[in-house]
Amino acid sequence: MSLRRKTLLVFAAALIVLIGSTAALAWTIALGSFEELEARDVRSHIARAQAALSERIESLATIVGDWSPWDDSYEFVGNGNPTFVESNLNPPSIANLGLDLVVYADLEGRLVFAGGFDLEQETLLPVPETTLGVLTGPGGLVELGRREDGISGVLVLPDRIQLMVARPILRSDRSGPVQGTLLMGRPLDDAAVQELGRSLGVRLSVHRATGEGAPADLLAVLPGLSESRPVAVRAIDDERVAGYALVHDIFGRPGLVLRVELPRDVLAGGRATVRYLVLAVGGTGGLIAALGFVVLYLAMGRLSRLTASVARVGASGDASQRVVLPGHDEVSGLGDSINKMLEALQASQRRLREGEEQYRKDLESRVRERTAELMQLNKALEATALEMERARD
Repeated sequence: MSLRRKTLLVFAAALIVLIGSTAALAWTIALGSFEELEARDVRSHIARAQAALSERIESLATIVGDWSPWDDSYEFVGNGNPTFVESNLNPPSIANLGLDLVVYADLEGRLVFAGGFDLEQETLLPVPETTLGVLTGPGGLVELGRREDGISGVLVLPDRIQLMVARPILRSDRSGPVQGTLLMGRPLDDAAVQELGRSLGVRLSVHRATGEGAPADLLAVLPGLSESRPVAVRAIDDERVAGYALVHDIFGRPGLVLRVELPRDVLAGGRATVRYLVLAVGGTGGLIAALGFVVLYLAMGRLSRLTASVARVGASGDASQRVVLPGHDEVSGLGDSINKMLEALQASQRRLREGEEQYRKDLESRVRERTAELMQLNKALEATALEMERARD
């Protein structure tokens, strides 16, 4: 594998890992932040729903607070005057207050007046037996309402849910002794819950804490709701999220669960933001990759041309040839260094040839000299041999 290919592969792998890790971190961290923001938003809506319910109870408590410390109420509990009923407890007047239950009880717990009201028909109805069962007797609302501060909250019955307030009956100047108990109730039915949800701008529903008739998502979180952890948030699906709040009833027991359902607009916006961020990172990475590939191609292309030029010079065996690579970058500097090396090699070869030529000339001179000496010696030997021959003769 060529150096160019290796470099491109390493660069591409590093860039892919960088873009992938950045996208994964953005998706995990940023989306986690949006999920936390969504949870806070749902919790704020749940808190508003709790506050709105408390305001409805306080509104009812204001009415009871006007009627219980009242001389006419004080006298009515004592004498049961029917004129008081005709003047103040007639169905239209009670319906105008939005009440579906009014109870006057004396100190013995006897019900001087107990009336249920049909708000739509504006008619008087008997108080249901389920309601009477929690009013009278030891620990009933009639007894608890005689306390100085009275009692208020949500009354959860098998057949209905009511907002209930009970206060001691006093004189108009709030002097005593306590003459009895006044209880007033408002329905917390589907219509009231829907109206409450519209005022908050959310989809609100109210369910019994027993889970009876509750949707599956509420049943899933219900075991985790407690006094120490009264609020929970749970995603229903990709499009909806819900918040849940445990509400204790008028006796301090778990009574209701408020459920607020919201579209996952916060998370959808977060996902869109993260997608845009990932696309931006990917686009930036792609641009960097394109620029990097161009730079690498140019750099490695010049290096390839340098390699080819060096190979051509090497194949020729002619140290007088030079590498040709114009430019002023590091690759051209490497080419200049190679050319200097070739110049040094050429000079070395020239010196070597000159030395060989001089050695050859010296050797030839010595051979000639030695040959001349041998020829002279040979002539001398021949002359000596001739003289010796003559001497024998």
